[in-house]
Amino acid sequence: MKIIFTWKELIVMNGNLEIDRFSANCNIRNELNGRRKKDEIVYTIPIAGHPKPYYPRQFPSGIFDISEVQYTNDSEYAPVKIKTNALREVFTWDLTRDGMYWMPTGNTQIDSAYWLHFTKSRTTLGCIRIGSESDAMNLALIVKNELDKDKSVLLEVL
Repeated sequence: MKIIFTWKELIVMNGNLEIDRFSANCNIRNELNGRRKKDEIVYTIPIAGHPKPYYPRQFPSGIFDISEVQYTNDSEYAPVKIKTNALREVFTWDLTRDGMYWMPTGNTQIDSAYWLHFTKSRTTLGCIRIGSESDAMNLALIVKNELDKDKSVLLEVL
């Protein structure tokens, strides 16, 4: 199975057969577009090392494996987050003594927090935002059914 993200929707395909469509976007909040709150410090979810402050970037383009469906009560990601193996190299930042962004460190880190989920906020930190809670649950059921059969589920981000 393949899910294609067109930047406006997720199209679920089984071979050449379209199974479903869900509205989706990747409307990030960061320093470039002024949507990040000044006191909102964001940390990487690294594949190695300790989390570092960084400014979020959009979901990378490419083809990725969907690895897990995780049901959660976390208010940010409820009711479900669909995990991928998407990675992105991001620049890390130093913070001031009072915990605000100060300046780039000149270093990078590989961030692994690129998921599909619903959030009440209209923006994300780089994840693909599914349009509604019910759509997120429906997509999760489709994906989980395939993963439970040990079948691969790919995400193509155009």
